[in-house]
Amino acid sequence: MNSNEPDEESLPVLFFHSKDVYEAMLRQSSKQPYHDGGEERVAVVYEGFLTKLFTEDLRLSVPLYSSVLAALKKMGCVAQLRRGGSTSPSQWQLFTEPTKDLFKAKVLGGKRRTGPASQYTTRLDQMEDMVAQLSKTVNQHSAILQRFIDEERETDGVPA
Repeated sequence: MNSNEPDEESLPVLFFHSKDVYEAMLRQSSKQPYHDGGEERVAVVYEGFLTKLFTEDLRLSVPLYSSVLAALKKMGCVAQLRRGGSTSPSQWQLFTEPTKDLFKAKVLGGKRRTGPASQYTTRLDQMEDMVAQLSKTVNQHSAILQRFIDEERETDGVPA
């Protein structure tokens, strides 16, 4: 290992908070089927109140919320499917556990970028995340619509 690379002891506490949050979300998640291009797949989805998970379950401070979620998104660990509110829970799809290598490459590596090109790269990364989230949402809505159509056909006596 290069002496300039952080080892586990010198990794920022943000990595460990990200790992704790992901593990807590995973413990409270469920597997939900969805259709992807005609194929039925299963997504691991957390549905709940993340601020409550942060402050009550994990006893983390609210200011950490944004930086932890940003790190999890940068590493490709989670994507928001539905935004929550005061009375409605948010939904997040879980993809992969945070690792030291992902953190170093995606979170620490991103901080080394400087100059005008980095602004475009960062914006492009954000737009790619948004497109991925929209694609997942469209697939889920498509699956719901297909189930509705199938149920309607069944009630009308038309085979699916």
